[in-house]
Amino acid sequence: GEGVDASFAPDHALADGEAIAGDGWRITAHWTPGHFCNHMCFESGGTMFSGDLVMGWASTLISPPDGDLTQFHASCARLAAASPARLLPGHGAPVTEP
Repeated sequence: GEGVDASFAPDHALADGEAIAGDGWRITAHWTPGHFCNHMCFESGGTMFSGDLVMGWASTLISPPDGDLTQFHASCARLAAASPARLLPGHGAPVTEP
């Protein structure tokens, strides 16, 4: 899609549900397609880094072919089921009452 750096290759790609941890911290990856086909959210200690899936100030853009409304709804339901205490979106202020 537009705005994607096709040459980027991560050192390690995290799978859905996979976690990485260090001394005193743990981050779990959640595959959350909808806004974009490979969108991920990351959870740590009650905080969900929601990226572009959920923002507190506007609706998320769902633009085919990379965006899918059915997947977006499923990802939002999955995010709600995780019951994070707060969301940190990719744009805008933290969402303190998700």
